[in-house]
This record gives sequence, structure tokens and C-alpha cells, in this order.
Amino acid sequence: MKLAKVLAVAAPIALLGSQASAENWVKILNDEYFGEFVIDRDSIRRGSDGLVYYSSDGDSREAAAADCRGRIKYTLKLYDMRGEPMEFSDWRQNGRPVVANSVGEALFKYACANAE
Repeated sequence: MKLAKVLAVAAPIALLGSQASAENWVKILNDEYFGEFVIDRDSIRRGSDGLVYYSSDGDSREAAAADCRGRIKYTLKLYDMRGEPMEFSDWRQNGRPVVANSVGEALFKYACANAE
């Protein structure tokens, strides 16, 4: 029973700590109707597969990958209104073309331009 109480307190604290670490949010766009869209600059990285990985937040929080040359975006994870993640195990088969002049394109371009 003591273990359950410790876990009940420790788990939320650990989750809060992991979400707060290594985040450097940069405003990409502030839309009159849809609100502010930001990207975590610290999350941007180029994977060994050549894709650029990043986290963004706006109308929903998302973990994504980008094929910068092919202009394809992959959604790896979305967070619902409670902050619960919805993961997409088949994300590599579900890439979508980046829509010109969209919020998604602004995030995509920033991630691709800032990947190391």
C-alpha cells in the first residue's frame, strides 16, 4: 500500500519534470483565429534516417518528423485535451504533403531550417 501512495505522488512529479526539461519554445505564428503556434527549438534534430524530428504546440501538441526534401510531414504523436498521448505506430506509412501557406508549412520550414 505504501508503494502505491509513493507512486501516486512520484509519477505526476516525474511527468511534469520530463515535460519541462529541454524545452525552448519559439513562436512561429500567432493566428487571429487559431491562436499561437510554437516549436520547441531544443527538440529539433536530424535522425540517422535523414528525417528532421521536432515537437510543436498550437491547436494541439504534437511530435512530428519531416522529410525536408520531399516536403512530407509525419505525425508521430498527438496529445489530447487532457495531455494524454495518442501514438501512431504506423507513422512512416502515413506521411502527408505539406500544405503551402499553412501553419503546418511554417512549422515544417522552421524545423527543416534549424536541424543540425
